[in-house]
Amino acid sequence: MFKEITKHLRIPKFYEPSTNKFWDDAYISQGMLKEHFNSESDLATRKLEFVKKSVDWISSAYPPEK
Repeated sequence: MFKEITKHLRIPKFYEPSTNKFWDDAYISQGMLKEHFNSESDLATRKLEFVKKSVDWISSAYPPEK
């Protein structure tokens, strides 16, 4: 049992594939979706104000070619 517990304590290497089904968990997915649609929160997607400022900056720095 100790071996089983300790294998979960190993820190994975960067970009190492995982078998963890974290995003498949219904509770996690529901909470993430809720936060993506919450324009007043930065927990999943940036706040709407930040997104608008980013779009304005990108548009001014790289205007579309005509």
